Amino acid sequence: MDSMIVLMAQHMTVTAIAEMIDEHDTRIWRILQHYVAEARSHEDFSTVKSVGVDETSRAKGHKYVSVFIDLDKSRVIHVCEGKDASTIESFKTDLEQHNDPARILIILLRYVSCIYIWNRK
Repeated sequence: MDSMIVLMAQHMTVTAIAEMIDEHDTRIWRILQHYVAEARSHEDFSTVKSVGVDETSRAKGHKYVSVFIDLDKSRVIHVCEGKDASTIESFKTDLEQHNDPARILIILLRYVSCIYIWNRK
């Protein structure tokens, strides 16, 4: 059942899945969180060279989510709430769990430099 839920979640909303299998949506979310955490625990970002970041509104009322992307492989590598300096710290912590800390500094300096330049305009 879990594998079916994970497959369906790639194409459907959690609400639609819950209605289809007659299950409460909180159970669906728990299943998805378990398998996402399991998959992320095996990720290796040692080849990441270029990182892009963008923020998007996740709900009305200015609640933002920042999305960090490996630009070379076109894949999402980190998502966190907010669009302030705490997102950098969250990204740094996540990279430390999946990468070599010496390389993290270079990536973060590039990112911080871009933000600084962008904010000055």
